[in-house]
Amino acid sequence: MTSNLLLPTNFDVNSLNSSARLRVQKIVRELKRRAAESALDTYRPYTKQREFHAFGAEKRERLLRAGNQLGKTQAGAAEAAIHTTGLYPDWWIGRRWTRPIKAWAGGKDTTSVRDSIVEKLRGPSSALGAGMI
Repeated sequence: MTSNLLLPTNFDVNSLNSSARLRVQKIVRELKRRAAESALDTYRPYTKQREFHAFGAEKRERLLRAGNQLGKTQAGAAEAAIHTTGLYPDWWIGRRWTRPIKAWAGGKDTTSVRDSIVEKLRGPSSALGAGMI
């Protein structure tokens, strides 16, 4: 997704004056930093997560059941981010919304929502913006 934000490969930075070249180099560094920090851009579901996403094309409700630390929250956060942003990756075969949607995310209590779901969506407090959205 972020690769189309970078400069074309035939762009010659050396043709710019030094001030413009520094600005372009700073912008490119920032784009690369953001791409490296974006969890949604780097999300690649494993088989069970991919099946979960795919069933969304035909099922209104689904369950992703797995053990601890196996990617359930990550898959849910990715799906929420994909649907709410409308940025469907090339590999996506689940439902595609053609209009803005409203979405809810919930958990057992406010602490578990904050410590898992919110962190997956926005990133940890030390790196806000590094999450799925």
